[in-house]
Amino acid sequence: MIRMRWVKAALVAAALLAAPVARAEGLWSTYLHASSCNDILALRDTVWMATGDAGLLRYHRSTDSWSTITREPDGLAGNDVQAITFDRSGNLFAAVPGKGVSRLDTDGHWSLINAFDGLPSDTVLVLHADGDTVWIGTTRGLALWDGKTVAGSVPDLGTPSPFSNNNINGLAVTGDTLVVSTPEGIYVARISQRLATWNLINGTLPLLNQDIRGIASDGRVLLALVKGNPISNPTGVIFTSFRWSPSTNSWPTETPGSGLGQSVRRLRDDHGIIVATTLAGTHLRTASGVWIQSPNSPATDNGDVAALEPAADPDGVLFTSTAGKLAQEPSWTALAPPGPVGNTSRNVAWVNGTVYVCYAGEGIGRLRDGVWRNYPASGTNCVGAECDTTFTNSVFPAGMLVDPLGSRWIAMWGGPLTRFSDETSPPVFQNIFYASSNADSAHLHSTIHAAAADSTNGTQAGRWFGLDSDRIGNDIGNPLGLDLYDQDGRFIRNYDTTYPGLRNGLIRALVCDRSNKMWVGYKGSSSAGLSTFQVPENLQVGIELTDVLSTNRLDVFGLATVGDSVWVLATDGLYRYRQSTAAFVSKLEIAGPPALASMHPLAVAPNGTVFVGTTGGMRVHRRGRLPMDYTPDNSPIADVEVRGLYCEPSGAVWIATASGVNRFDPEYIPPPEPKLPSLTVKLYPNPAWLTGAGFELRLAGQATSYVGEVFDLNGRVVHRFSIGGNGSVFWGGRNLDQQWVGPGVYFVRVRGGGAEATSRVVVLR
Repeated sequence: MIRMRWVKAALVAAALLAAPVARAEGLWSTYLHASSCNDILALRDTVWMATGDAGLLRYHRSTDSWSTITREPDGLAGNDVQAITFDRSGNLFAAVPGKGVSRLDTDGHWSLINAFDGLPSDTVLVLHADGDTVWIGTTRGLALWDGKTVAGSVPDLGTPSPFSNNNINGLAVTGDTLVVSTPEGIYVARISQRLATWNLINGTLPLLNQDIRGIASDGRVLLALVKGNPISNPTGVIFTSFRWSPSTNSWPTETPGSGLGQSVRRLRDDHGIIVATTLAGTHLRTASGVWIQSPNSPATDNGDVAALEPAADPDGVLFTSTAGKLAQEPSWTALAPPGPVGNTSRNVAWVNGTVYVCYAGEGIGRLRDGVWRNYPASGTNCVGAECDTTFTNSVFPAGMLVDPLGSRWIAMWGGPLTRFSDETSPPVFQNIFYASSNADSAHLHSTIHAAAADSTNGTQAGRWFGLDSDRIGNDIGNPLGLDLYDQDGRFIRNYDTTYPGLRNGLIRALVCDRSNKMWVGYKGSSSAGLSTFQVPENLQVGIELTDVLSTNRLDVFGLATVGDSVWVLATDGLYRYRQSTAAFVSKLEIAGPPALASMHPLAVAPNGTVFVGTTGGMRVHRRGRLPMDYTPDNSPIADVEVRGLYCEPSGAVWIATASGVNRFDPEYIPPPEPKLPSLTVKLYPNPAWLTGAGFELRLAGQATSYVGEVFDLNGRVVHRFSIGGNGSVFWGGRNLDQQWVGPGVYFVRVRGGGAEATSRVVVLR
């Protein structure tokens, strides 16, 4: 039986006592690549896609354009979205694994429904809207959202589960009956009877492996998708759809189309329409029970590697998505949402308003004037004269350099070093292969990790590249040392591990200071650290390396200079070296060790702000302020593993993470809100019921942010607040001394949009 559940006092109290999470300030932008789709919701004007890596995508059918919603605090809870649905009022629900359900109201306000609110689990697998209520299937049971709160769950606290497996992977409503599927069984219960009794209806389903994949219904018939059929293929992996026959308590086979056999991979329902994908194509089930295959429609493959997701709009127009692209009948032309070529970014650089990003195994992305130009890792490798206008190889881009003349340099792991300029048409590409008689990748000198340009005047300006080994970061590989090219891309020489003063051949950081001294940072637990050399005026002359004292134990990941300071990022902290005193003057803690895959995890803005990328997020040190950590918990940053950083002259920083790219401007100040002629606010719930855990009082009005105070009947201030949006909690029932207030009448003075309002709230016990 589903039971109404009141707010759990212990959980509420724990949340109120917990330390607040810092909200990321400044202006953020997020750039993600959609490579998968978990759910589609097709409407007449738009198509929504729940992706596994790029949040929510919205395709606007009339304008053939796209918009995106990605994770941020107090917004969408994650970029991996499992399922989506709309209720009758137009509120959007998006299931984010491990986070619960993000809810977008029609007024643009986001809220989160999770275990704190009564969900059996924060990992939601399936959503089904029924009017203004939403049935929520999780990995630990079923819950009902009644439009305002989680009204109950199955199993409820302290009650046995009616399901042999609480992993809810399918939901359907047929009349007064709620149908629930789990991997081991399908259950039905009467909604009008408050789900008091559940009946198992497995009937004749052939469940050798107990692997029911889900259900679908048009409101009249019920279909089930089962993996494995022991009758015809006891060992093979096959999928079959079955139709429930209540009169015979059986499940006869329901095959979309004739002669297709057991080939169904997806069963979905929306707007009272059932669709399916098979090895032959995409099908729609008519009201008369006939399956119609859309001509030339996309088909799944036997292993379901394509992961083809189908949907139908209210008029029965079919859509599919695979690999993050959207297709629509009748043409079935694949539409790719705009974005970069990948998400596993390792390095990033900025020049004259254009951004370049290296994606490991995925290619190179360029963002200019808001438009991405991508060089995918496959299908673009060129030969001959074509290579003058593109990359010879773009599979594993790594080290990057923007030199003082504006030339871009990108090294391809296992390929050439490419020097190019793409601000002209056609672009000019110079793909530089290291001259070697040995074809082994270790001798290609392509494993460039660090890069720096010296400040020598004239044609002798050098471009220096620090190399790793052919096994990234591995001492037993083939450490290759330091390569030198001139500004025109001509190779000058290599400084290998036998060169005097070179500590080892694993060079992970390079930077040239204002006196034209080059700083070299090495990888390793010993014989590592730092060395320097003065760049010779004649680059044909060898360099003279000098050790920086007391650094041989530093495992260096990044170097940056500003003024008299050299910042050194090592595995154990961030060091500041003052050149005038030739000594380290400080050591700062970092949020975690740098990522092994990072290429340039340290950057300094012109104003001295230091950005540090680690496996614990990005830490920012600003003069006169406490350090601030930015992680996915308090900012839109795409991943906690930060691999590359690059500062614009404006002070904004580009962030390459393991799951995408962000731009962050820490000095951004939002424009002031437009002034309102008047302000009216609504306080809810009103009256508010005071429990041992207090209450959650919210407000909504015409402004977008509010500040104010709560007064008691004696005119004393008992609470002050500042909130960033409508629907946010502004009072939990404690006074300024953090004591619970008593029942009574309280007045709330609110200011927002340049206007002011006062409202009354009644607190009852």
